[in-house]
Amino acid sequence: MLYVALQEGRILHPIWLKVDASVMLNPDVRFSIGVAYQDGVEIIDHEKAADQIDFDVLFTRTDWNDPEIQKRLQMGEKTEVLIPDIIPLDMIIGQ
Repeated sequence: MLYVALQEGRILHPIWLKVDASVMLNPDVRFSIGVAYQDGVEIIDHEKAADQIDFDVLFTRTDWNDPEIQKRLQMGEKTEVLIPDIIPLDMIIGQ
């Protein structure tokens, strides 16, 4: 989405915020394995996410040069975390 918005000139200078990963522990948070608004992409809760998302490859140090790890990483990078309301200021790192 950012790429298209930049190309169309709707966003000129994006700002990236580093957010504490514990925000995902909120029971109202949902996940998608793929672009959340795309047809056929299931929105899942914590329980299903624990079974379907490879959090290890996303949040631990792994050898990204290893072809098997690279495959896992590519799948994991398609994951979206869906925050229902707001991210508390104390969860934004380096503010």
